Amino acid sequence: MYWVRVQERPPGDALPSSIHEQFAEITTWDAVTGHLTYRIVWIRVNGQYGGFDAPSWFASLAVEGDTLKIAVSDVDFPALDEAETYHRQ
Repeated sequence: MYWVRVQERPPGDALPSSIHEQFAEITTWDAVTGHLTYRIVWIRVNGQYGGFDAPSWFASLAVEGDTLKIAVSDVDFPALDEAETYHRQ
């Protein structure tokens, strides 16, 4: 699984904009519950490889039409009411 997040900052912000890339290996997938577990293989920020403390993660997923909801936790499967929403473009 390859995941990219662009964090844009407004002009004049003290922190620069950045690109976060993450590559992970899916270790389990349950299509009925929408739960998957994955292990982070590597992370890059602005093209530079970085370390991480918690390589194993839990995710809850739901797809409704053109909308993907995903909630992520390093402890247990989170509820979807904590999910970020993504729309197909």
